[in-house]
Amino acid sequence: MTGDEHQPAMEPGGIKVAYNRQGFVRDPDTAKRVARLNPRHEWVTREVTGLRIVDNDLWERGQALKQRHSSRWGNKRQTKSASSAGS
Repeated sequence: MTGDEHQPAMEPGGIKVAYNRQGFVRDPDTAKRVARLNPRHEWVTREVTGLRIVDNDLWERGQALKQRHSSRWGNKRQTKSASSAGS
């Protein structure tokens, strides 16, 4: 999976959804449930093609455009925060 681990991952073939990412254990001091990530090899991932809203050709063109622009100007959010932090 790529990107934020809490969201479905956008992949060229479709959207991948992960199951069994976390388990719960009980904290002995507070008796509350605490979420713990399971090891990655225990995750179950499935490609869900029904969630796609664009075809593969459009996806590839958009990714190429995104790559071209990000490599030309860099990440503007990082640039803004770095320049404003110094002032």
